[in-house]
Amino acid sequence: MRIAGLVALAFLPRLPCPEVTARPAPVACDVSTLRFVHVIWRHGDRTPSDYLPGDDPLKWPLGYGELTKVGMGQHYRLGQWLRRRYTGFLSDHFLRDEVYIRSSDYNRTLMSAQSNLAGFFPPNKDEEWSEYLKWQPVPVHTIPRETDKQLYEEIYCPAAKAELESIWKSNKAKEVEQKFKDVLKFFSEKSKIPDLQLRNVWILYDNYFCQLSNNVTWPSWLNASMFSDLSKLYNAASRLEYHTEKLRRLRGGVLLEEIISRFWSKKTRAAPKREIFRLLGPRRDDRSDSFHSRVHSSNFFPLYATALMVELHQINGENFVKIFHKNVTDSDEIYEYEIPECRPPCTLRALTDNMTRYFPVDWNAECGIVKSSNPKEEVYLVTVAFLFSTTLLFAFLWVKDKKRKPWRTYRDGSDIEMLLDEKDEYI
Repeated sequence: MRIAGLVALAFLPRLPCPEVTARPAPVACDVSTLRFVHVIWRHGDRTPSDYLPGDDPLKWPLGYGELTKVGMGQHYRLGQWLRRRYTGFLSDHFLRDEVYIRSSDYNRTLMSAQSNLAGFFPPNKDEEWSEYLKWQPVPVHTIPRETDKQLYEEIYCPAAKAELESIWKSNKAKEVEQKFKDVLKFFSEKSKIPDLQLRNVWILYDNYFCQLSNNVTWPSWLNASMFSDLSKLYNAASRLEYHTEKLRRLRGGVLLEEIISRFWSKKTRAAPKREIFRLLGPRRDDRSDSFHSRVHSSNFFPLYATALMVELHQINGENFVKIFHKNVTDSDEIYEYEIPECRPPCTLRALTDNMTRYFPVDWNAECGIVKSSNPKEEVYLVTVAFLFSTTLLFAFLWVKDKKRKPWRTYRDGSDIEMLLDEKDEYI
């Protein structure tokens, strides 16, 4: 599941055909009316997220789910592209109070952000600090996954988990399984994954796609035609995931509310005075891509290093929101999308009224989380309690020992000698 995907689904909930609601847009943004930008991107090329039965770990020396050199290059070039698009809006050098970068707490998302920023903010002459390295450090912020409601799509939420489980047991899912039963059986036998189901078919697709993109040889039984069948199965399974109102609210609503609230803060000047640009890097593993399946085309595997841009514009004193999608890796292609139920020009007020239904009133309560029901949170609290108790114990013993053996300092202060208790003996 993808946070960015759910945000896109909220903006574009009924997009049956992208050609109808999208039009090509120039790379250069109209900065004369631009006031604030949120960019939500996908990480670059990576190794498979999980292993297959019988996999040789040496096949992927970087480990599983790690950003590759190809992925680093993809995001570096995306950063250069973003710099071109927003030239004239951002300063020509990095300003810490103008741009804020936030990533989910995964190696591949953090490294994608760092690679992107190397292309986005190369040091100018005044910023260069090494004659050998044309790079400058740019801060990337993150928080622990266990508390990241905005960018970590698998944060503990019982209600969301139950909703997804009901999707896999639905009649629609059974229809898809019946339609692809021969494909499921074939790949289950060949991959040695017993009882292959829609919910885990992403593991196969992800592995073979990563092998293809990294020039790793496929198994002898797999060819282009079979991979095409697997792609169709994967896309059908993906379209089932995370397309319910409840999941959009619980998994994407917090970030969506944050984006719109920041627009309002900027309008009322409650936001940081100079901040005008936010870059967001959620973890988007490839089990489902509701982002691309609705925004771009359900027939395409979600592409690496693509970006959704949500822009706030001000025209004649009125605030409007525009949505753009750079949907092809290493390409200048960019499309502007209409927002259903908020036809252009889409005002910030109209968008807010339309999207409020996705904002959780009390996320914990709606998720069905009672106090300390999060297993990881319980471990954290127990650990803190243990460390606190241990610290108190050592402090108590130290004070007790100090009282038992008081210290005496000679008048000149140069030496310290311990006074022996009457019961103490010399050694």
